[in-house]
Order: sequence, then C-alpha cells, then structure tokens
Amino acid sequence: MFNKKIVSICLICLLFLGACNSEEKTTSVSKNPSNENNQTEVKEEKSNEQIDEEKDNKNNLDVEIFSESEPVSSVDSLEQMKNQKPGLLVKDTSFQFEVGSPANEPLHSKQIKAIIQELETLTNETEDSSEIYNRIVQLLGYPNYKKIIEKAENFEPRFDEPFMPTVSMKDNNDIQSNHGKAIILLDAKSSMLLSQDGQSTLEIIKDSINRFVKIVGQSNEVSLIVYGYKNNNSESDAALACNAVEEMYPMGTFDEEQFKESLRTIEGNGESPLARAIQKAEEVSGDEDEHVSIYVISNGAETCDGDPVKEIEKFMSKKVDRAVHFIGLEVDENTEDMLKELSILGKGTYYSAKNEGELKSIIGEKWLKNYIDLALTHTKAPGPWEILDEYNRFDEDLNRIREVIKTEKSRYDQAVQILRLEKLVDPSIIEQVSELIIEEYRNKLDVISEFRANKLEEIDQEAKDIRDQVEEWKEQMRQQENLAFAT
Repeated sequence: MFNKKIVSICLICLLFLGACNSEEKTTSVSKNPSNENNQTEVKEEKSNEQIDEEKDNKNNLDVEIFSESEPVSSVDSLEQMKNQKPGLLVKDTSFQFEVGSPANEPLHSKQIKAIIQELETLTNETEDSSEIYNRIVQLLGYPNYKKIIEKAENFEPRFDEPFMPTVSMKDNNDIQSNHGKAIILLDAKSSMLLSQDGQSTLEIIKDSINRFVKIVGQSNEVSLIVYGYKNNNSESDAALACNAVEEMYPMGTFDEEQFKESLRTIEGNGESPLARAIQKAEEVSGDEDEHVSIYVISNGAETCDGDPVKEIEKFMSKKVDRAVHFIGLEVDENTEDMLKELSILGKGTYYSAKNEGELKSIIGEKWLKNYIDLALTHTKAPGPWEILDEYNRFDEDLNRIREVIKTEKSRYDQAVQILRLEKLVDPSIIEQVSELIIEEYRNKLDVISEFRANKLEEIDQEAKDIRDQVEEWKEQMRQQENLAFAT
C-alpha cells in the first residue's frame, strides 16, 4: 500500500510538471506592460535563499493536519475575501513569494501527499461535493488576502496640487501668503511725456500701477524700482544721474497704503539707466524657486551706456519661470524695435502707448491679463492622461490580487486532478466540485472588478473636485479683475 502511494504521488507530480511546461505561463491579467516590471520588483524583494527556505518549509509539512473547522462560505464581498482563513497547507507562504510565483506552479510532493490523505479520509465519510470543496479550500485557500486587499484599499491618487493664489481683497493688517514676485520698473523721466487735459501723466501712471499691483499683490511679493529721477544739468551730474536707481518699495508683502506712499515721492526728470534698473531688479528677485516678473514703463532709450540685453540675459539665466514685460511711451521706431527685442529675450510682452487712454488700458487690462494667464499656467486640474496614469498605478495593486486568485484556483484545480487520478469519488461528483471552484473563482473576480470600478470612481471624483476648485478660483480672478478696474 505504501509503495502504491509513493508511485501515485510521483505520477501526480510528473503530470503537474508536464502541464506547467506545456502551458504558456502568464503572470498578469492586465495588459499593462508596467505590470511585468512590478513582477520583477516583487521577485527581487526576496533573496534566493529566502525563497528556498520557504520551499523547504513547505516540503517539511506534517501531513497529519486535519482538524474540524467551519464550513467555507461563498465569497461576495471584499470583507469576506479578507476574512478567508489561510489554507492549512499554505498558511506560512509569504505575500512576496506568493505574488512572485507563476499562477500555475505545481504543488510539491509533501502537499500532494497531505491532500491525498485528507481527501481519502473525507471521501470515505462523504461524497458530498460541497464538503469536498470545503476541505480543498481549508487546505489550499490563499493566506494573504487581507494584506494585499488592504494595500489596494489604501491607494490614494497623487495629482499635482494646482497653484491657486489667494485673490480675495484683504484688510491691510492681514498676513498674506505670497507665491511669486512682481517688480515694477518706472522710468521717472517718462512722466514728462503724454501730459494733456491738465492732468499730470505721472499721476495717471501712479493710479494705473496702483490698480495693477492691487491684484498682483494678493499673491506676490512686490517691489517698485524707480530710475531717471535725478537731473543732469552738467557733466559733474552725469555719473550721479546714471546711478539714480532706487527701490522705492522694498520687496515684500503688498501693503496698499505704503505702496501709494512710495509712489507719492517720485518726481520726473533725469537720465534713463535702463540696464542698471534691470540689474537692480535681478538683485532683488533672489534665487528662490518661484516665478518672477518685471514690468517696465519707459520711454525706452538707454542713455547711460548700459547693456540692457546683457542684464536681461543674466536675469533670465537663473530660473525658467521668469518674464520681462515692457510699455514704451511715445517711443520712436528704433527704440520700439529695441524694446520688442528685449521683451522677446525676456519671454514677455511689449506694448506701445501713445496716449493716456492706451497707457491705462495696457497697465490696467493687458498686463493684468498677462498676470492672470501666468497664474493660470500653474493652475491645472488633472487631465485625461493624469487620470489614466492613476488608473494604471492602482491597477498595479489590483492585478496582484487577480494573480493570487488565479494561483489559488490553480491549486484547487490540482486538488481536483488528484481526486480524478486517485478515483476517490464518482466523476460526476468531481465535476460538481470543479463547478464550485469555478463559481468561487468568478465570484472573487467579480468582487475585484466591482472594487476597481468603485476605486476609479473615487479617482474621478478627486479629479473633479480639483477641477471645481480651479474653476471657482478662475471665477474669483475674473471678479477681482472687474472689481479692481471698476473703482
């Protein structure tokens, strides 16, 4: 009898090995190519020695394992899958080893011997298909569903947080959060231009700048640099006039009253050290990883032998997220060409103002629109590709669950094959057991499919919540723009 058992076990092992070699080994239900890399990574988590040790532990099974236990209930929820008791023959199998194993890896001889013994004992007592199926699950049920499912349940999408600066008009005493820097460069000499209707052009410029900074300052530190404000009535005054560049409002949080006060002290006349002013702006811009924009109001002519091109190149070399914008006041064709070239070099815009109305429109509308556009480039809700990336990332966890469900079924199928080869029960009973295995296999896959659908809905909802926040922020920006220029 003993020799017959040995021969039977060897025959079953050979049949299982032959079946495994003849089948194409697949390790993933998903077609996602990244899943193969995940398989490799999982395998590498365990050394060869650790895997061999686990196999040795299996080979040393005590075949006297049968004990009375509760009937196995049909699985129709994730909780039931997580609560499935470990199979007595595989309970010490680690999560890493299980996921890293081929789905159709054959049972080893000790497991086969234990299964034969258990099924022989059982079928001598009953030929009920449900009882036989129940015993197979008790012996070979996957032991790590709780761990692997909870890992997938804890998945959270990793969408980039959009840049949405605060735009509400706050009391001046409030501490505001800044996300960038805006530097205003004002050529005070330009205030001698465009004067008409009895109103000082300088006052028009000041009013327009105040309206502009009122919005920009809600989410940026601001600075006001003035140049061209000292007279040059003699050669001895030339050096002084060409170095007349001063930061009237030091870089910092916007304070409306203090900013207005800094504008009140400005008087026109003098030289136009544009290059020196850009150099000063570069100095106060700092090295932080944030966007910085320079806004230049000038009649454009560099009269102090400076090199604005060189200074803009230096400013732009520090960070990608920088820009220099120009307004040319009553400039000639040559000066306009120069300012256009500088704006292109500074990845900014150029506008020409020939009267007060154009000046107001440019500062109050076009520059502000450029600022809003700049902010909007950093305010991006998750798009279809970002959402798909999160789907795929979640599926990496989900596919591992599908793999172990497939591995578990393969073990159950091998137990059925033992029933068939050992002729322990009538073939019709074996067929019923096989149908129960298939039914449970499909139930588990259905549960996982429903789980996936629910998780994808959660990902979609989070993306939608971000989109709604962005749209709300955009509307606030539009309202603030309208409010600022309606007063």
